[in-house]
Amino acid sequence: MTCILWYLGRIGTSDSILGNASTFYLEMQEMALIIANATPNSLIIIDELGRGTSNQDGVGIAWYASCVCVCVCVCM
Repeated sequence: MTCILWYLGRIGTSDSILGNASTFYLEMQEMALIIANATPNSLIIIDELGRGTSNQDGVGIAWYASCVCVCVCVCM
Protein backbone atom coordinates (compact mmCIF):
# COMPACT_ATOMS: atom_id res chain seq x y z
CA MET A 1 0.00 0.00 0.00
CA THR A 2 1.37 3.35 -1.03
CA CYS A 3 0.98 6.52 0.95
CA ILE A 4 -0.15 9.71 -0.79
CA LEU A 5 2.58 12.27 -0.22
CA TRP A 6 1.14 15.21 -2.18
CA TYR A 7 -2.36 16.48 -2.81
CA LEU A 8 -2.16 18.67 -5.90
CA GLY A 9 -5.30 20.39 -7.08
CA ARG A 10 -6.73 22.94 -9.40
CA ILE A 11 -10.35 23.78 -8.73
CA GLY A 12 -12.33 26.75 -9.98
CA THR A 13 -11.55 29.60 -12.30
CA SER A 14 -10.03 32.98 -11.84
CA ASP A 15 -8.24 35.70 -13.73
CA SER A 16 -6.14 38.69 -12.88
CA ILE A 17 -7.15 41.69 -14.91
CA LEU A 18 -4.75 43.93 -13.00
CA GLY A 19 -1.93 41.45 -13.52
CA ASN A 20 -2.83 41.15 -17.23
CA ALA A 21 -3.37 37.38 -16.86
CA SER A 22 -6.33 35.64 -18.49
CA THR A 23 -8.14 32.64 -17.05
CA PHE A 24 -6.46 30.42 -19.66
CA TYR A 25 -3.00 31.75 -18.80
CA LEU A 26 -3.52 31.14 -15.08
CA GLU A 27 -4.87 27.63 -15.76
CA MET A 28 -1.73 26.77 -17.74
CA GLN A 29 0.52 28.23 -15.03
CA GLU A 30 -1.25 26.17 -12.37
CA MET A 31 -1.04 23.00 -14.50
CA ALA A 32 2.68 23.56 -15.04
CA LEU A 33 3.14 23.89 -11.28
CA ILE A 34 1.14 20.70 -10.64
CA ILE A 35 3.08 18.71 -13.26
CA ALA A 36 6.43 20.01 -12.00
CA ASN A 37 5.63 18.89 -8.44
CA ALA A 38 3.89 15.59 -9.20
CA THR A 39 5.39 12.35 -7.95
CA PRO A 40 4.26 8.73 -8.25
CA ASN A 41 2.65 9.21 -4.82
CA SER A 42 0.62 12.29 -5.77
CA LEU A 43 -3.16 12.59 -5.83
CA ILE A 44 -3.97 15.09 -8.58
CA ILE A 45 -7.44 16.66 -8.74
CA ILE A 46 -8.23 18.99 -11.63
CA ASP A 47 -11.57 20.65 -12.25
CA GLU A 48 -12.65 22.94 -15.08
CA LEU A 49 -9.41 22.90 -17.04
CA GLY A 50 -9.82 24.69 -20.36
CA ARG A 51 -13.01 26.41 -19.27
CA GLY A 52 -12.31 29.57 -21.24
CA THR A 53 -11.90 27.69 -24.53
CA SER A 54 -14.16 25.95 -27.01
CA ASN A 55 -15.43 22.43 -26.25
CA GLN A 56 -12.92 20.79 -28.59
CA ASP A 57 -9.99 22.83 -27.30
CA GLY A 58 -10.98 22.17 -23.68
CA VAL A 59 -11.15 18.41 -24.26
CA GLY A 60 -7.79 18.48 -26.03
CA ILE A 61 -6.13 20.44 -23.23
CA ALA A 62 -7.62 18.20 -20.54
CA TRP A 63 -6.62 15.02 -22.42
CA TYR A 64 -3.04 16.21 -22.92
CA ALA A 65 -2.72 17.36 -19.29
CA SER A 66 -3.98 14.01 -18.02
CA CYS A 67 -1.55 12.12 -20.29
CA VAL A 68 1.36 14.24 -19.07
CA CYS A 69 0.34 13.70 -15.43
CA VAL A 70 0.19 9.93 -15.95
CA CYS A 71 3.57 9.90 -17.72
CA VAL A 72 5.19 12.04 -15.03
CA CYS A 73 3.79 9.95 -12.19
CA VAL A 74 4.39 6.52 -13.76
CA CYS A 75 7.74 7.14 -15.46
CA MET A 76 9.51 8.51 -12.39
